[in-house]
Amino acid sequence: MRFIGSDSVDESVPLFQIWLKKLAEWQADSNPLLFLHTPDMGDVFPLVQALWPQLQKLDARIGNGPDWPQQDSLF
Repeated sequence: MRFIGSDSVDESVPLFQIWLKKLAEWQADSNPLLFLHTPDMGDVFPLVQALWPQLQKLDARIGNGPDWPQQDSLF
């Protein structure tokens, strides 16, 4: 499944809720893959951090989130 959020995590999280239910349904019969995107891919990490606890509830095998590096710039 490919979810493209908005520029705002606060807007994206509620929009993801219907897909969270669909993922649970699909998981009963298969192993769905989830791809998360935002218009500016630099904004995807806060979205992943916001959704991670909900995804953990869906599947305990997901485990804890990775350490999220803080990077202010590329150079």
